[in-house]
Amino acid sequence: MACGAVGLGSLAACGPADATEAAPASTAHTADALAGEAPCASLPATLTVNGEVNWTVECSASATYSDPGAVAVDGCGNALTVHSYNSGQNPTPREPGPNPKVEGDYAVSYWAQPPGGHAVAATRWVKVDDRTAPTLSLKGAAHIVHTCNRPFVDPGAEATDACYGPLSHVIWRTGEVNAWAEGTYTVTYTLTDPGGNVATPLTRTVEVVDCPW
Repeated sequence: MACGAVGLGSLAACGPADATEAAPASTAHTADALAGEAPCASLPATLTVNGEVNWTVECSASATYSDPGAVAVDGCGNALTVHSYNSGQNPTPREPGPNPKVEGDYAVSYWAQPPGGHAVAATRWVKVDDRTAPTLSLKGAAHIVHTCNRPFVDPGAEATDACYGPLSHVIWRTGEVNAWAEGTYTVTYTLTDPGGNVATPLTRTVEVVDCPW
């Protein structure tokens, strides 16, 4: 029966109670969008340096540097590619990496960026430090008997250092031998490497005998 028509003593009424309300299209689209995006997508990425951030490496002429690297994930925990600078993994003249053969402070940088997100970065500080004392050794015997009335030639000593290599040229010698006077003389050898490490001192005794006077 048409709205407002009268039939068999009844009136067909018209009004909001008979109308079906449709959901707004914009509300439906918004719900669909929210349902398709994970909440973690808005979280920031994180980058973690493997190993120590402030790392001290013992200086050694025979050492090589191996960087532990870093890992990064986006807000949802998905792995990201980590780029590095001066890690030594692909050495170039501009970024050779920390040199464990030379004392000094070196920086290794890492960064990663999720698609459409903000980059994250971190730095590892590598300190190459010589903390090992050099080694001294005598050349020749520790006790020498020398016949009086002829010059005494000291055999000397030699030294090596893990970081700086041969250091015989900087050994410090104290004590004199009078080859024309009988007696026992002591010669002492000492050494401090460029890193400030002191070697265990060594001594040699020289006994001058049989002076003709």
